Amino acid sequence: MPASDKLHILSVIDDLYFGGDEYRLLAFGRTLNRNQFDHTLVTIFSPDSDSEKRHGSLRRSFLESGIDVIHLEESHASEAPRSAGIVQSLRSGATLCRRLKKLCRVIQDRNIDVLDIHLAPANPLGLVAGLIKSRPSAITLYQTMGMEHWLHWLSGQFNLCMADRLITDSEAQKESIRRWTLRRCKACVIPNGTSLRESGFTPAQVRAMLELPADPNVRIIGQISGLIPYKGQMGLLDAAYRVLQQEPNVVFLIVGYVRGDPDYKEQLQQRASALGIAQQVKIVSYAGDIADIWSVIDIHVHASLIDSLPNAILEGMSLGKPAAVAGVGGVSEVIESEETGLIVPPGDPQALATALLRFLRDPELGRRLGRSAYARYHASFRPESMTRKLEQCFLEIAANGGKFE
Repeated sequence: MPASDKLHILSVIDDLYFGGDEYRLLAFGRTLNRNQFDHTLVTIFSPDSDSEKRHGSLRRSFLESGIDVIHLEESHASEAPRSAGIVQSLRSGATLCRRLKKLCRVIQDRNIDVLDIHLAPANPLGLVAGLIKSRPSAITLYQTMGMEHWLHWLSGQFNLCMADRLITDSEAQKESIRRWTLRRCKACVIPNGTSLRESGFTPAQVRAMLELPADPNVRIIGQISGLIPYKGQMGLLDAAYRVLQQEPNVVFLIVGYVRGDPDYKEQLQQRASALGIAQQVKIVSYAGDIADIWSVIDIHVHASLIDSLPNAILEGMSLGKPAAVAGVGGVSEVIESEETGLIVPPGDPQALATALLRFLRDPELGRRLGRSAYARYHASFRPESMTRKLEQCFLEIAANGGKFE
């Protein structure tokens, strides 16, 4: 690349819901070196108010950050494989061709140099468009869960075979993806970099908005994540029951939007009622700035059964929050138990309850671990740290480095 030219990166994603990969893209766009790079973001789907109500939306945050956002103007529709016959196959083929044509036009019109592709259905679409237009591509992938259907498996193998780089957020996930993949493309392990803006509300105001107890002596234990079974909220409720039996001056705050099963939030509420703790459990989907939620959380909990490296863990570290987290995926690469947090086995409500009770009964332990977590975050997980590594990765693939290892 000539010294006078900027490398133009095109990020491709399905939509801009509340989610870890979307927050990663937002942090990247905000901290990119604009003297060396141009950046455009394409979403496959058009803005849709009903979908954004169900899943939340970061669209405004991207626009307010000055990130160039283009929509392919496709309507939201199920991407799940169907067993219908030739008519459905023809329709799916026509949809793919239409999307490819639109994306290729963006690549051509914007003089794109590198494709930065996120999530399904963007992964295969972006890769095929990159091949058609002879542009190198990197895909960001955190796990292979959900690719059991043969069409998803085949699509995943194609993605990882044809991409110039795999980008993931932990060594643990890199090895997991490699074991699943038939042919290994080069991989960059780049943990997410995240930061929180200051809340526009006082903690007392946020408590009132969320209908939490006004008394600051009532401790708030919170998990922020998508409402989806593998995030472990059901097990968290079982742990909450054990905690509240011994320390009743606590409220559990579970914050997120439903992903997948539309009945999951109701199932969580029914479970809390069955345990007799519904009055001390608040399950909400919050459309405002996530910094508002963090302002009222005293102890962070993350009970995932399967995960990569959740953004919420890094956000909590950036605020020095004491954290009890399940040791899944790359979590133990960031949290060192008894040093920067407490790690418990996934799916073990008793162990999780014990860790939370330690924080409730020993505030100095929480302060000590929180200070260490804060220092580790600033040393390694600020957005600028992530973005500099991503920039280097994109420069390398633009220089046409080797594809396979």
